[in-house]
Amino acid sequence: MRRANEITIAGDMMTIYRLGAEIEKWPDLLPHYRSVDLLWQSGNQCVARMKAWRDGIPVSWMCFQERIESEPKVVFRHIGGFTRGMLATWVFQE
Repeated sequence: MRRANEITIAGDMMTIYRLGAEIEKWPDLLPHYRSVDLLWQSGNQCVARMKAWRDGIPVSWMCFQERIESEPKVVFRHIGGFTRGMLATWVFQE
């Protein structure tokens, strides 16, 4: 299955990229995120355990994330939990 979503956000592109890429800060920005724990980090890559609320139900999963600031792009590979196998790529453009 493939799905594409596109949104327009007014603001500085690199600021928006950093807000999206810094997943460890998501619980401070997004009320449905309960926690994001970085389990491993090296350079622009990390593995994280993410916990959120989905329709009032607590859910959790693990993902591998790669931040590619030069493009800018963020790649998520879900490696554990109910979303295991999902690949999400965020591309930021002016």
